[in-house]
Amino acid sequence: DMSADFIGAAKGKQFCFTYVDGTVTVELYEYDLENLSDKAKSYLESAKTAKELDILGKAVPAEINAEGKFIMIVNIDKAGESFDAYKADLVKNFTEFLGK
Repeated sequence: DMSADFIGAAKGKQFCFTYVDGTVTVELYEYDLENLSDKAKSYLESAKTAKELDILGKAVPAEINAEGKFIMIVNIDKAGESFDAYKADLVKNFTEFLGK
């Protein structure tokens, strides 16, 4: 578990693993749709419309599921075509699994 209230989420989980020679960090945030603060609404709207969140003044790419209950942030510390494809696959699996 990790802190999630800084983006208005009820829960957060972080997973780190290695892909080829890069480190992948996946953050998943869950929102309580029955009890959304103004901060939560703002972050959910930003993920939905801009596909990014403002975290500490930095625009961070983010994905949201169709229900609007989960946000995923993926960071890979390496660049290149294979890493971009892997990230796209992670996003695809996230959105498909949660019915986007």
